[in-house]
Amino acid sequence: KSYFIILLTIIAVGCEKKEIKKEVVELKANIEVFVVTKGAQNIKLGAVNVQAIPLDDYNIYLSEKSAVRVKTEKEYQEIIDWNLSESEECKNAVANKKALESNFLPDLYKYLPIAYTSALTNSEGRCELKLPSNQRWVIAATSNRYAGSEKEKYFWFVPLPKNFQTNDTLILSNNNFLTISEDIPTLLD
Repeated sequence: KSYFIILLTIIAVGCEKKEIKKEVVELKANIEVFVVTKGAQNIKLGAVNVQAIPLDDYNIYLSEKSAVRVKTEKEYQEIIDWNLSESEECKNAVANKKALESNFLPDLYKYLPIAYTSALTNSEGRCELKLPSNQRWVIAATSNRYAGSEKEKYFWFVPLPKNFQTNDTLILSNNNFLTISEDIPTLLD
């Protein structure tokens, strides 16, 4: 009997699941941030905080924020549609709707999910992010600059492409920024 118990113990220990650790490869993402002026000048944006957020976290966050915005806009629009344009309630609804639209992107950026990592761009508008390659990422950044007396605000929410490789460069520029006047950003894949 004791041999049988010892044999069972050896088998049980031998059948124990062995944890296989899969090494996660680090991805170095080079980021460049600049805008091109109407005069075709490249303005490099230094001291921009560039963040990497897991794509799934970003999409969940965006759907929640977008749903709230759409619901609130509908409520304001109903007041506008059903009231005389001269009524105080209607004037307030118009003002509130405009404020909602102009504050959406700044608020969206301000309350983003916690970044996995972030880096400031240097004077050349460049930085590097080190990320695990086993998941998808959204690169988020915001900046502003004065063009004459006007303040321009820029917001970027750009997914790293699926085929992004270590040392590839993601460019944040006029081609992929959002402005206050644009609609709600879309979910990314």
